[in-house]
Amino acid sequence: MGQQSLLEWIWQVWPVCPRHDLGVHSSERGGAAVCWCAGGGGHMLAPIGELARALGRRRPK
Repeated sequence: MGQQSLLEWIWQVWPVCPRHDLGVHSSERGGAAVCWCAGGGGHMLAPIGELARALGRRRPK
């Protein structure tokens, strides 16, 4: 399920930047795939695959 399908199903964006309360999207920055927030002039939230760690949540085993 893609971000667009999830949005249509639950009517919320995900993932959300905890600092700006904005939905983040995947982007390529400096040759790396990252979760990018446009808030505050734009910043990387986490490398793709590391979002749970960046948000302080452990991945399920």
